[in-house]
Amino acid sequence: MVKQAITTGATLSTDVYDLVATNGMDPSIGRMYAALFVPTVAAAGTVVATSYTLEVLQSTVSAMTSPDVIATGSYAGTAFTQDAMFQVVIPQGSISKEFIAFRVTAVGGTAPTVTLSAYLVPVDEIPVNKFFKKVYTTI
Repeated sequence: MVKQAITTGATLSTDVYDLVATNGMDPSIGRMYAALFVPTVAAAGTVVATSYTLEVLQSTVSAMTSPDVIATGSYAGTAFTQDAMFQVVIPQGSISKEFIAFRVTAVGGTAPTVTLSAYLVPVDEIPVNKFFKKVYTTI
């Protein structure tokens, strides 16, 4: 699992994932992979964005100049609450370049922002648990 920090103000995630340095091959061959996006700060703004587009990008250079979009998903802006989970499945065999990065783009709204953690993870390792806030008091 590779954690990246990403905000709507940034063009790309803070770091890139180097496939050659880690294993030298497309990890999506033989196993379904996805980008898992988790808001660490809920969506905000004068008017929250109508939706957010989440993208998985690849490039031959770590600067991610002229990246290719290999997977994308669009989700309602009101769903971007803290600790919600959004997954964008990467089609098997679609990773053909060395570097992977993530991007989030706000659509609509007034000055919308969201801060996310993004992970490159096998689909079968994405938790399906529902977490609840503490609702009891210790005596």
